Amino acid sequence: MATPPYVYAPVYYPPNPYLDPYYHQHHSPFIPPVNLQGLQPLSPPARTVHFDDGDPPVRPRVVSWHAGMPSPPGGAVPFYYTSPQPQPVPLYTHGRRHSFGNAPVMSPPWPYPPQPYPHQSILHPLLDGEHRTPPIFFDMSVTMFTPLKLTGRGSKTSITSEELEQPALWPPTTRMRIVCDNVRQWPVELQYQGNSMLLQVPGMESRPITLGNVLQAIHTNMQTQITHMDWARLSKSDDVDVARAYTRRCKAFPSLEEHEKRQGVRRVDYLKKHYMFKGLKSSGHSDGFDNFKLLIGPPDS
Repeated sequence: MATPPYVYAPVYYPPNPYLDPYYHQHHSPFIPPVNLQGLQPLSPPARTVHFDDGDPPVRPRVVSWHAGMPSPPGGAVPFYYTSPQPQPVPLYTHGRRHSFGNAPVMSPPWPYPPQPYPHQSILHPLLDGEHRTPPIFFDMSVTMFTPLKLTGRGSKTSITSEELEQPALWPPTTRMRIVCDNVRQWPVELQYQGNSMLLQVPGMESRPITLGNVLQAIHTNMQTQITHMDWARLSKSDDVDVARAYTRRCKAFPSLEEHEKRQGVRRVDYLKKHYMFKGLKSSGHSDGFDNFKLLIGPPDS
């Protein structure tokens, strides 16, 4: 279609890998106008046959992208390597002209291998802490291991055994390190070494870490009793807050209050009011481990 002031805008078809090869297409509904400003026009060839009852013959132009028009854009095809801007060429030349004018021939993109993508793992949806709402309801202060799946409008349901057996990460991994900023001295490390005790569950070498492994390892870590040395390292203000968290946890279940008091302070008490699991967030890869940050918060957040 012509647009004012009567300049034809060529229709460009995006490169298509099904055309062989796509960058040598010979079909275009419009021909770009030739811009010869600043160049002296050449005289027509001397040996031209004329007929008395008709117009002089016109040499058909080759359909191409040339004469000042830019080369087809490369954004539609990955790893598309652009070539220098084509230069204007005269209308009448002796010999055959390449369809791309004086521009060098573009090389196809597929001889160049694609650049590898950076290492990026995808967490299981029930572990992903990037969402606005927590992926699961998981109270780490409760002695019983009872993570629940949120189904909307505050309703909860148990996580199935099939879901617990799903890989925690994709691509699957056999080594994970989880660190909580509030208790960095107690990282959660998961790696399979036969029947590894790091996971507190029987395992097999090279078996991928599952959703259940991660949740169980976090719960086991937080339910571990602290030592006298751990308590001695607390500041005066922190030991008061930890003691309050310990008392609150013991009174949460009256039937188990005396039992919990005899067990003493646990690591989860160091989290104070932020004992709810809010998901994991990737923090890079080092020492052969996929590293993650444990996100926590109060129960009403």
